[in-house]
Amino acid sequence: MAGEIRTVAIILRRRATGDESLLLETLCETGTLQTFRLPGILKSRKRSAFHFAPGALCEVLYHSQAGHAIVPRSIDLVFSPFADSQEYFRLDTVAEILKASDIFEPGEEAVAAFSLLRAFIENLPDSAAASARHADRFYWELLKLMGLAHEAEQDFAAYDLTHGFLTAREVSEQPDSGYRLPRWWLSGETPPPNERSDSAAYRELIRRFLSGR
Repeated sequence: MAGEIRTVAIILRRRATGDESLLLETLCETGTLQTFRLPGILKSRKRSAFHFAPGALCEVLYHSQAGHAIVPRSIDLVFSPFADSQEYFRLDTVAEILKASDIFEPGEEAVAAFSLLRAFIENLPDSAAASARHADRFYWELLKLMGLAHEAEQDFAAYDLTHGFLTAREVSEQPDSGYRLPRWWLSGETPPPNERSDSAAYRELIRRFLSGR
């Protein structure tokens, strides 16, 4: 039918409305940011809203139209990161990855971001120990996707988001820009005993850097 669009979308955020409907903020594989409304689903006895959660992938058929929240003709679950396990570490990892969506803008970069999000969400680790590293790797790959980083050089001590890779000498001699990622974070190593920040702090640093671009 003319004007209809079929796409796969990742749910970034969801919220309930007063009439027990759901608003789903999504990133589509076409690089568009679209909000869909599922009328009355929270009170429905035939449809479950459980899997329409942030991180889920859905195939959506909708009519192209003006307006903020589109009611789709159909929406079907393609993949849920919580279908087999609802462990806290999975919920936390998905939430950490999706925080990056705050800086997405519609366009070609968002098409690539969709593919990156999908790859990391569909391949979540099965253990809490590996989950933090998985989220770290996502943010490093996101920086590379955006042209803000590249493959690690030899003998580096840190990566400065404003200056690039730094040797140990450069780290000691140059003023700290406030946007340095230590070697252990990039390499997935155990942080040194004197490290004051955990890996989540460096993911937040990246988000802060990206939001200020």
